[in-house]
Amino acid sequence: SQERECLFGQYFVHPKIRTEFHLLYSTTTSPSRVYFSEWDPLEDKKRIMYMGFDNSDAAETDAAKENTSTCPPSLTATSTPPYTQSNELWYYTNCRLENVAKIACCIKEAAPYRPIIGMLVYYDNGHRACIGQYRPDWVFDTMTVDSSTVLHIGLARTRKNWPYVARIDAHSATAGAHESLSWMDVPWQGKLEWWFSQRQCRLFHYD
Repeated sequence: SQERECLFGQYFVHPKIRTEFHLLYSTTTSPSRVYFSEWDPLEDKKRIMYMGFDNSDAAETDAAKENTSTCPPSLTATSTPPYTQSNELWYYTNCRLENVAKIACCIKEAAPYRPIIGMLVYYDNGHRACIGQYRPDWVFDTMTVDSSTVLHIGLARTRKNWPYVARIDAHSATAGAHESLSWMDVPWQGKLEWWFSQRQCRLFHYD
């Protein structure tokens, strides 16, 4: 994974329920497989019931099972989860903004307002990170980053007042040409957090 850390699945949010992550398995230098129970989101409970891991190096696998440490802090949100209602599933992503070379925005053209649902971040060392949602067939041209400016994120709202990302500018000094948007100016450092559900998103930045 080139040192990337990803969170798969829903980030369970509720103001009265604490979410904890525990290490179940740690990958090794040998190839491994991950298994999970067959799951129907319309009929089953909103979770995978069983997971299994297969690795030829039994010694390393047993050592990983004995490790009860929690997940790395980077997988835990700094921002407060955007609890809205119990049946709205939220997903959490984040990425670092240091040494970013290029970004590619993922746009949902099927929607009339063409929201940016996520972006792929390219770093100087060749690594990549995905924030928000990402589909290779919805990605537009890659944008080169000008680190002497800031990352301009233009936010708008749908007719039903749901927030979404309408524009991203990575190399202009100002973004005043689109005054109808609410602009979030982010320096090329710290952590950018992107929460999303089926109908809206929330973005936060922390040093």
